[in-house]
Amino acid sequence: MTSRFLKNVVFAAVGALMLLAPGAAIADTLHLKDGRTLEGYLKSEGDGFVYFVVRIGGIEREMLFSMVDIERIERSDDGSGAADPDPGDANAGMPAPATEPRTEPRADPPVSSTATKVAFLSLEDEVGLYFNKISMEQASEYLKKDEPDVLVLVVNSGGGALIEIEPMSDFIHEELKKDYRVVAWVESAISAACMTTFNCEEIYMTTQGQMGGNVAFRSDGSNAQALEGRELAEVLRLGEKLSRRGSRNPLIMRSMQVFMTLSADIDEYGNVTWYDNDQGEFLVSPQDRILTLNSFDAERYGVSNGTADTKDELLRSMGVTEWVEVGQDADRNIRKFRRNVKDLQERANELLTKWNQAMQLAGNGNEDLSNQGIGRARAVLRQLRGMVNRAPSFKTYTIFTDEWFRDREEELRDLRRP
Repeated sequence: MTSRFLKNVVFAAVGALMLLAPGAAIADTLHLKDGRTLEGYLKSEGDGFVYFVVRIGGIEREMLFSMVDIERIERSDDGSGAADPDPGDANAGMPAPATEPRTEPRADPPVSSTATKVAFLSLEDEVGLYFNKISMEQASEYLKKDEPDVLVLVVNSGGGALIEIEPMSDFIHEELKKDYRVVAWVESAISAACMTTFNCEEIYMTTQGQMGGNVAFRSDGSNAQALEGRELAEVLRLGEKLSRRGSRNPLIMRSMQVFMTLSADIDEYGNVTWYDNDQGEFLVSPQDRILTLNSFDAERYGVSNGTADTKDELLRSMGVTEWVEVGQDADRNIRKFRRNVKDLQERANELLTKWNQAMQLAGNGNEDLSNQGIGRARAVLRQLRGMVNRAPSFKTYTIFTDEWFRDREEELRDLRRP
């Protein structure tokens, strides 16, 4: 199958930056516009939303609320004199400047023997050509010597090849999850990257993160057509499989793949109930849209576990208080894989130009010049074959397939025939 996943429609607004500051209030009251009144305390707040901790039967539960859903907040008298956020503030919810995940090694890692060992593995660019099961297998060999407790997959990809999703997801689910607590940290996970990410039970996003737009297309390089019938049914089944692996309602993934209405209810404990119609209180995706979630909505509806822009923020959100970074060799390996592929692409373009020049010479009526051109063309093919052997993904995701090489050899044989 030569189908590819392409980004279709991105429609959700970008979420606002969270400004976390632990609250000290012990008897706050949250009045919601839907009539509910919640007792607890205001833990933290940002531009356009708040985190409110509710006590139920002695158990605390942290819940996220948008200011547009809040009537008012009654705060305990802590002497601060701070005013309640204004639900009608025109600037509430406006996006803050983007902050990319920090992937450089920590300057001062903890040295305690009890610290949690965390490895970060960057998955960037096109799924299939630039990161795939092969590159992850190679990187995982380096992880074994460091024995991390947690593996964070740092995802920043606009999509890629349909045929790579299942092998890569199977490797994550059947191999990596067996040895590590696997977490996805998303800056951008569109189409194939999103489907792969849904394989993880834990997903965190950067403030400007987005995920979705998983419409499957068949492409011949110049034209693209959305999958239909049996092919589409197979892709939908794959989406359901990956959703269940990540313990998410399959309707979320389905609304990222096809046009459908998706709505949800959120109860007082933060539990989300999903509907494939407009029955829910919140319309998550209308019939004429393909769902793409920003970080705010992903967390609000429980698709993500939280929002973090730095490694320290991420680990705190995960409940890890003391940690040390390991696995730098594994990350360097997968980055080197991507660089090699990009370098080979540039070199391949140069060689294709030389191939065309050699074939023009080979088609010359002069026998000596023709033989010279054929010789040059054969040399180019040998170089191209060597390159493909060094980067197996070339064979699958570029024109340089076995069939392409057979066709070029046939062209050369035709030139030799009288």
